[in-house]
Amino acid sequence: KDGMLHEILMIDPLLAIVGGTTNLLTPQGNKDIEIKAGTADGSEIHLPNLGLLKRAKRESTSKPTERDDLIVDIIYSAPTHYSDDVKRELSKIYAHNLNNDELTAYSIEVNKEVNE
Repeated sequence: KDGMLHEILMIDPLLAIVGGTTNLLTPQGNKDIEIKAGTADGSEIHLPNLGLLKRAKRESTSKPTERDDLIVDIIYSAPTHYSDDVKRELSKIYAHNLNNDELTAYSIEVNKEVNE
């Protein structure tokens, strides 16, 4: 879409929430990449110099060994199984978030905009 190499990385929503490291196959081999806590579904991560070789132009200062960035498009996977213990813990977190002031304030603002 923008001339750069894009790669789709499907991650568990829990990794997106808490953050951590995951492995990605790039044109230069496997690389560990950091997923920041709160990474949104559909977001992009730019990995400098891990894309394709830049095309050398006569007027360009690009060397044949310079590479573009690799753009990693994050999408959430749809987990099909969590253990009962994990489900119980997630239920506790969900119940706690129902009383989250930030979520409540956001919901109120969205409702105001919709009803205007």
